[in-house]
Amino acid sequence: MGGKTILGIVVTGIVLFFFGFLYWGVNQLPYATWNTVTDPAVAQTTAASLFPEDGVYFLPGPGNDPEAAKLLETGPSVMLTIRHTQDPMAVQFGLGVVHNILSALLLVIVLKGVVGTGAMITRALLVGFVAGFVILGSNIIWWMQPISWMFFHLVYYLIYFALGAWVLSFFLPKAETASA
Repeated sequence: MGGKTILGIVVTGIVLFFFGFLYWGVNQLPYATWNTVTDPAVAQTTAASLFPEDGVYFLPGPGNDPEAAKLLETGPSVMLTIRHTQDPMAVQFGLGVVHNILSALLLVIVLKGVVGTGAMITRALLVGFVAGFVILGSNIIWWMQPISWMFFHLVYYLIYFALGAWVLSFFLPKAETASA
């Protein structure tokens, strides 16, 4: 892997990081799918006392307990992820940049041998759609995630993959050097 490709991976990772910030941080449209509670402070305190350890809780469940199965049929059911402390924002941003750079590296592997910007974007969109369909579809079916919330994830992934391929197309070998 040449220096131009490595530079492309880093640049693409940074571009994707900023795209993620714009999509999830500035754009408020995805959050229109969320419900709210009347008193977030009370809900937060109650959740902290009911769920004392960091992790994922599924109610009722898990397992093959017949009583839990009966409760699941009658509802309601809850899936909750809780963290009692958060990493500093600088740490989260740093991890985000590293994650996006590694994602750009994986995208380079997916795009190996693909020639032309249009073909790269098409391949990336296909991979993004397949990944999104499998992961987000499973989230809807098995993990009770609302279709509207998963839709915004799918849109994000498709743009993410297409943007990543487009940026990488400026750094990856062109047609005459692709086989070298």
